Amino acid sequence: MKHMNFFAVLWLLTGNVLANDQELTLPISCHVIPDHSDELCVVATYSRDYPVNDVVFYRRNEFGSFDFLEAMKGDVAHVFLSGFSKGGKYTMIGYAEEGHPSFIIYSTATFFSSPRPIPSVALVSHYSITRIASLDDKGNAIIELRDSPADIQSEQGCLSAEQLPEYSDTDRCHITYSIFQEPPEIKMDIQ
Repeated sequence: MKHMNFFAVLWLLTGNVLANDQELTLPISCHVIPDHSDELCVVATYSRDYPVNDVVFYRRNEFGSFDFLEAMKGDVAHVFLSGFSKGGKYTMIGYAEEGHPSFIIYSTATFFSSPRPIPSVALVSHYSITRIASLDDKGNAIIELRDSPADIQSEQGCLSAEQLPEYSDTDRCHITYSIFQEPPEIKMDIQ
């Protein structure tokens, strides 16, 4: 039902714009999925109560056609496409509330073909996590934390700069994490 309301509003907006002989264009961004011929395209419409937004996902196939996949309402969070695993097996959707993101991981094949609601593979969420810096197709991730290595006491410690993916913030602690295990134990070393 929530999707029907969204489409009804979109239809009314489109009808109003077209009644004035103007073309409706929404900002759409398409993202290449590693090792796939399809692209995942995203349209985000922002609420006047930013940062809340609604996001519509489309698949652009090898013929350039767009197929509707899913509409997600941000409610109290900003919804965004965080990226894909290195081989494209997983799709990461982020939800940021008050600047603290959580990441829902989906099988890309399931995200593209499963009936709705889409079953997720994993949830990566902790107050200290800022982003998933990388994810491989086995579910092994490098997680970026909001704090510096000097502020973190993790069971395995922070990764060295040489172990980090390209474009990583070397002033922040990064840890390895399997998306299939329990959430990481992260303790702040507060002086």
